Amino acid sequence: MNRYGLCCLVLIAAAALGCEEEVAGELDASEPEVLVSDVPCDSTACTDLGTVTTGKCHIALECPDNEYCFAPGQPMCGICMEPESTCGTDADCTEAGLVCDWVRSTTCLCGPYKSCGPRCDAEDGVPCDPDTQICSADGHCVPRTCEYDDDCNPAFACADAEGAKVCTRKTCDSVDDCDCGWCVNGSCYLEPGTCSLPVP
Repeated sequence: MNRYGLCCLVLIAAAALGCEEEVAGELDASEPEVLVSDVPCDSTACTDLGTVTTGKCHIALECPDNEYCFAPGQPMCGICMEPESTCGTDADCTEAGLVCDWVRSTTCLCGPYKSCGPRCDAEDGVPCDPDTQICSADGHCVPRTCEYDDDCNPAFACADAEGAKVCTRKTCDSVDDCDCGWCVNGSCYLEPGTCSLPVP
C-alpha cells in the first residue's frame, strides 16, 4: 500500500474513534446523577486515607492562614444577617399557603429563626434536609425518626432526642470514629471540608 493510502486509513480510523467517543459522551450524559447520600458505605467513595487534596480539610489547621475549614453544606458566612421577618406559629403567617417553620442552616442568619414560607410539600417549597428531616402532612419539616442506625443515611446515627429516636450526624475525634467518610470539625461527613475565607 502506498503512503497516500496508508494516511487515508489512519484518518478514517481516527474519525471513527472520535465518533465513538462522542456517542459515549452522549450516553454518559444521560446517566442519572448519583447523590452522595445514595452511595453505600462499602463503596470506595466512602474512604479517608488520612490526607486531603489542596483546598480540602479536616480542621482549620490544614488550611492556609486566615482561612476556615467549612464542613460540606455549611454556608461560608462572615458576618451573619438578621432575618427580615420572624414568626412563632402558623397563625402569624397571613398569606395563604405559608407556614411558620425553622429556616434551614444553609443561610447566613444569626442563630436559628422561624420564618413564614411555602409548605415543604408545595412545588415552590424549601425541601427538608434529607438526612435529618421528613415533610409532615401539615407541610412542616419534622425530625426523621428511626429505630436503628441503618435507618439513617451514612455518617448519621439513630440517637435519643426529646423523647424520640431521630437521625443525628455522628460526632468524631478522628476518622476512626466514622464508619465511612471524613471527620470534619468534629462531625462525620461523606466528603472532606473546604478551605475558604468567609464570604462578607
